[in-house]
Amino acid sequence: MADGRRIDVQGKRYAPSNRVRELVIYAVDGTTRAYHRCEQAPIITTSSFTPAAQRANPELDHPLRQCSSVGAASAEPTCVGEITPPHDGRNDMDADQSPDSSHTA
Repeated sequence: MADGRRIDVQGKRYAPSNRVRELVIYAVDGTTRAYHRCEQAPIITTSSFTPAAQRANPELDHPLRQCSSVGAASAEPTCVGEITPPHDGRNDMDADQSPDSSHTA
């Protein structure tokens, strides 16, 4: 982003009966922060999130934004969580690290 933040958008094209589980929440959180060095990672799905995934998300140090198109009255998905403004105008990367940015959105 223009302010230096890195955001990794995760899309999950699942059937309505195949809901996003908590293991996906933990995997996205881990790879987004440790490997891609992103500050935030919204998860957008054509399905919905299991209750366990909904409980797991707020327990993270930096909760992910969860968006689901299931049950939405319009074409717009319903979302939980926010894309937050930068805390100091920079991302959380260390200045001496230069990760490959080709994996981020």
